[in-house]
Amino acid sequence: MEKHSLGSKVSAFLDKMIFKTRPENRICDIGGNIIDLPENYLFISLLTSDETDKLYTFNMMNIDIRNISIWPELQDFIAAAERFLEKEKWESIGSFNELEYVLEKIKSCP
Repeated sequence: MEKHSLGSKVSAFLDKMIFKTRPENRICDIGGNIIDLPENYLFISLLTSDETDKLYTFNMMNIDIRNISIWPELQDFIAAAERFLEKEKWESIGSFNELEYVLEKIKSCP
């Protein structure tokens, strides 16, 4: 991987994911609070590596689902995720569609 042209980018994504998902680093990117209860924790992993896609700005987010109603970019995320799915840019590994799951989870929060 070190010799591949995208190797350093992949390593940076992996390092960020490992860092952000440690329990002590589960700080909500919306409200800034520590997410102390697992049932309130939603992690958005790598959605796209295309830096020109709007969805890129939502990569690697820790979300306390209690803060979704105050998220200023909520509608931007929903629109970008729906557009990404409509254009069939999303590829799932296996039968679980993470992007659809995250989108539905976010849309179902009050």
